Amino acid sequence: MQQHTKQVQNELIELKETYREHSENFVYEIKKLNDQLIKYVNETHLTCENLTETTKTHSYKLQTHLNEITTLQQRCTFLENDNKDLRQISADLDLKKLNRIDFQKKTKKMDLKALEHDIKLFKA
Repeated sequence: MQQHTKQVQNELIELKETYREHSENFVYEIKKLNDQLIKYVNETHLTCENLTETTKTHSYKLQTHLNEITTLQQRCTFLENDNKDLRQISADLDLKKLNRIDFQKKTKKMDLKALEHDIKLFKA
């Protein structure tokens, strides 16, 4: 019985030693994983902060560009209206130019007729 007890004690000591080694390995692995987790959480936090900053910057730029687009659209509308007005003025001027040309042609004809009439009177 004493030998059996000694054998059981040796097995228990061996189990205890194995348990201690496994426990130390387990704790080491857990610590290693915990360090990795902390590292990844910090990297993720920094990435999120960078994304937040980038989003703010892009949001500001987007709003600025939208305001510029609105301003350009208003200018385009204003210029289109001015262009319509200028076309109308140009059409009026073209009409007056044609009327002036017709007037000059008629006055030349009248001047020629008056000249012909003066020549007839002079000959007579």
